[in-house]
Amino acid sequence: MKRANETLKELLVGIGIYGVAAEIICLIIGYDILHVSAGLLVGVLTAAGMVIHMDRALEDALDLGEEGALAHIKKTYLIRITVVFLILGAVVYFKIGNVFAVLVGVMSLKLAAYMQPAVHKFMASKKS
Repeated sequence: MKRANETLKELLVGIGIYGVAAEIICLIIGYDILHVSAGLLVGVLTAAGMVIHMDRALEDALDLGEEGALAHIKKTYLIRITVVFLILGAVVYFKIGNVFAVLVGVMSLKLAAYMQPAVHKFMASKKS
């Protein structure tokens, strides 16, 4: 479980790095900075929530049998997708931010997964 907690931290760091880099790009582009930044923040926070929820779902699934684990993982996946759509709907309805920026922020989860090995090496070298 210690390795899983390290991976969770590394993914969260990757999401944070992506969020900062994307925010810098948004500031350089300069189009509707307030709404784009708000949307990006909502998306990055959603991605962080998703990765934490995935971690909890996987921990819970390890205690179930094969069929139960598969059903649990499918259920939690549907919950995450539903929450993302609800958040997108709330952003549109309440005009909180730019919807495209929210999607860009949510994609930070994907990029963080690709960045995780490099983040792991960097964090491991800092511990030594």
